[in-house]
Amino acid sequence: MTVSVIVNGAFRGQVVTGQQRYASELAARLPWRELAPSSRAQRHPVSAWLWSQSVSARLRRDDLLVTLTSRGPIWSSRQILVVHDLFVLDHPEWYSRKYGWTHAPILRAQLRSARGIVAVSEPTAERVRELVGPGTPIRIVPNAAADVFRSVPDGAPGAVSERFGLVPGTFLLAVASTDPRKNLRTIIQAYRSLPEEWRLGHPLVLVGGQAAHVFAGTDPVREAPDIRQLGYVDDVTLAALYAAAGRVLLLSLDEGFGLPAVEALAAGGRLLASDIPALRWACGGDALYAPPRDAAAMARAMHDLDAEPISDLSSRRFSWEASAEALHEFATSLCS
Repeated sequence: MTVSVIVNGAFRGQVVTGQQRYASELAARLPWRELAPSSRAQRHPVSAWLWSQSVSARLRRDDLLVTLTSRGPIWSSRQILVVHDLFVLDHPEWYSRKYGWTHAPILRAQLRSARGIVAVSEPTAERVRELVGPGTPIRIVPNAAADVFRSVPDGAPGAVSERFGLVPGTFLLAVASTDPRKNLRTIIQAYRSLPEEWRLGHPLVLVGGQAAHVFAGTDPVREAPDIRQLGYVDDVTLAALYAAAGRVLLLSLDEGFGLPAVEALAAGGRLLASDIPALRWACGGDALYAPPRDAAAMARAMHDLDAEPISDLSSRRFSWEASAEALHEFATSLCS
């Protein structure tokens, strides 16, 4: 019997964040059949999760399932598992107790049983190798920036700045939710250490959704004249904000890949990133870096809006087409 590769469509109907974007971009470029939950099953998280556990039963004996997000069968030797990060294993303190108790054992079981593992960056792949040993095939298939971030219309940065009452080139833009990993407390501490007069002319603008039920120790930010919260914005708006900002901040404590950084660079943003392995791997010389736990160094980097990176254009090596091709080759190699 010919082996068929099947895409696990459990990501359909979920709120689109980094994992769902990865899944939808790759699924659109791969020739494989997809199994997805019904609209009824997608309406409730429990029914959607139960569907993801039953998807293996819908396969033929020799089919191979590709799970592009974390929502896949807990135990399946017929699964290629995409690992976006290992935060719940390495940093359980970032999550609520309930989330950690449920998700950490699931991820460990998925890693142990998978026929092959895909990691979104070399630092993530290195950590996976430490956990699973040499017996499981691993391939790096990175994220990439969507077209909307690569083609910002000329007038869009000015228009979006006017819409939110901002001045292009002066504000700091942080994609930072209440997820402790996003390091919002230290970002604000560093920013607030700068002179008040400078801050009033260079507001800190925060974008991003919230998921307080998932994370531990969340601390909402109070708006002030120097800090603006825009909440969730669509991709067209976000791309224009990236291009308009005086500096884009991605100063998280850890990243599996760092998709917002690559999206910001693709949109023409000037990036200040955490000096961590994943962002160094993804951004190379295209970004400036600051240690994520050093508020004083972070503040100095924020203040120097005239500093420029080396600009080796390393981040432009990523494309969804190349990633889809790499995933296709990997799955094909596991079918034989």
